[in-house]
Amino acid sequence: YRYDYSFKRPMTEKAIVDELLSYDSTLKLAYDTCQLLLYHYKQKETNDFFEVVNTLDTQLPEWFRKKLTFFNKYRKGIKNAFLTPYSNGALEGTNNKIKVIKRVAYGYRNFLHFRDRIYLIQGLVFQDQSKTKKNQSKRISASIDSR
Repeated sequence: YRYDYSFKRPMTEKAIVDELLSYDSTLKLAYDTCQLLLYHYKQKETNDFFEVVNTLDTQLPEWFRKKLTFFNKYRKGIKNAFLTPYSNGALEGTNNKIKVIKRVAYGYRNFLHFRDRIYLIQGLVFQDQSKTKKNQSKRISASIDSR
């Protein structure tokens, strides 16, 4: 429980939602429809998802039904998204890191330095310490031999 200043009493999040939904039957119907769509989305049930979209209750407001029937316009892409486990999350994370670097660095004059900084932060540039030590010892012995 957490004290809610709007209701002036301690309430759980579920109790707050239930209280708000009790004020209007249309709001409750819209909420239940959205929750049903969310359930079918999480369960990857494409046919059930579009069945809900195509059989919307007439008590729902026209603007609400119009927004949900918009899914039919991109039905093929939505079905594809249900079936494939791919996500743009990793790419979005990389883009966000690059934007943070740009903001913090106040601009790089040299693009190569900027690119190298991105590689370092992403962990794309690394060296094996054992190989580095071997190469250093080879360079030292080579420089001694050349004298």
